[in-house]
Amino acid sequence: MPRLVALAFIISYSAVCSTADTLSTFVLSSTQPSSTSCAQPPSQTSFTTAAGNIYEYFVINNMRAGDNVSVRWINPGSQVVMTTNWTHPLSSAGNYCWTGAYLTQSQYMYSLGLWHVQVDVDGQYLGQTTFTVTPSWQSMTQQQRNQAIINAGLNGHSVSGVPPIALYNIGLECKPWVQWVVSNASNNWVSLPATAPDNYQWHPGAHVVQMSSTLPSLQPGWILQLQRANNAGPHTAIVLSASTAGIYLFDSNWVDWPQIQNEVGIHFMTWPQFNSAFTQYSVYEIAW
Repeated sequence: MPRLVALAFIISYSAVCSTADTLSTFVLSSTQPSSTSCAQPPSQTSFTTAAGNIYEYFVINNMRAGDNVSVRWINPGSQVVMTTNWTHPLSSAGNYCWTGAYLTQSQYMYSLGLWHVQVDVDGQYLGQTTFTVTPSWQSMTQQQRNQAIINAGLNGHSVSGVPPIALYNIGLECKPWVQWVVSNASNNWVSLPATAPDNYQWHPGAHVVQMSSTLPSLQPGWILQLQRANNAGPHTAIVLSASTAGIYLFDSNWVDWPQIQNEVGIHFMTWPQFNSAFTQYSVYEIAW
């Protein structure tokens, strides 16, 4: 792998006397750190393949005169993709922030998974941080997009037991919750169109495809816009899975309603139950 050397901008903001270098802060960001101050950029732990440069920022306390610093970027295959050396040893002791090194998009976009960034002082390992690289919405397959929607809806929660299962409360009703899920899954690339006056369709929108499918063939990650029976109003739900027996719906403001409102949960409906609860529906897939 090529070894690249970057120029660092270093600020000493506190003179100290100590014998032990300590890595006190280590963040990665798509925001370039300031070149005139030691302000910490917004911290990120996950980047898509379309994120642009990934910048490092770290602070080492109790540094000594003569110290040399380097940082290694290690991909999920344990290969060192880049090493950055700050080639001028410190002239005085103190606490220092280190910036100026970054990983370009072309260096990480084909290495999905968990990366490690390690700091050495005088050739000795001092500490590390990690980040993940995930496909951008545009580069995903449609099946990956559908799964990303489900993953974003789960929001880190695991499904156990037999539905209905209440997972978490986010304070959003059904359609705003689905909008939040799709926005998170697509890294803010997709915004859902408004619901039509008939309550069971959406207005046309970019990246949204209306699907034609039999109910048992509905795919995980597709979205249903539903008109409830007895003119009870619209409902929006994500398809978790479907079969000849029925459907697992993933939605907000259904499980535990009305005792607990805006609860996100999973519930199963047989097709007779589904047809009794909803009089009309439309189906959407979120594309690129």
